Amino acid sequence: IEVSVQYRPTDGGQFVVFLRDITQLKRAEEKLVAGHKLLSNLASLVPGVIYQYRLYPDGRSAFPYASQAMNDIYEVTPEAVREDATPVFGRLHPDDHDRVSADIFESARTLKTFYCEFRVILPRQGLRWRWSQAQPQRLDDGSTLWHGIISDITERKKAEEEKQILQERLQHADKMEAIGTLAGGIAHDFNNLLMGIQGYA
Repeated sequence: IEVSVQYRPTDGGQFVVFLRDITQLKRAEEKLVAGHKLLSNLASLVPGVIYQYRLYPDGRSAFPYASQAMNDIYEVTPEAVREDATPVFGRLHPDDHDRVSADIFESARTLKTFYCEFRVILPRQGLRWRWSQAQPQRLDDGSTLWHGIISDITERKKAEEEKQILQERLQHADKMEAIGTLAGGIAHDFNNLLMGIQGYA
């Protein structure tokens, strides 16, 4: 029960007491706190950051919720981007910035799942690769809210680059072997021709 008291000097100096049953409100608050604890516990087990990203009709954006892994993924705290996502966008690689922004606006327009691979440049970690997947929904005020994850895929991208380099080297070696085989065949044929010429001479 919530109690509030008002003094009314105009009514002969009376005190008016208001009682309000707030049981349902307290239960809802307890459920909300329990839900946040559960989400935080689950988020700590997931590689990468679990987040909500909100794009407002006027172009502003924010991360209303981000797990603590935001520190690892972007080297910013969840609190630093709760009202303004600018610190995150400041970490995007300059060559990827416009593409990521275009993908976000396209997902907001179509309400299709957002998928994106991109690079970030971080103060401590340097150049890193990120992958994000998020499901959008339209809110009553016209803004778009995504629920998603962002993962570090740097090691996978490095492995892909190394594999590509090895494949290119292997292809080059195959070409050199083919050239060597061809040259050997030509030399053998030329040697046979010379032997014939020598015998005739």
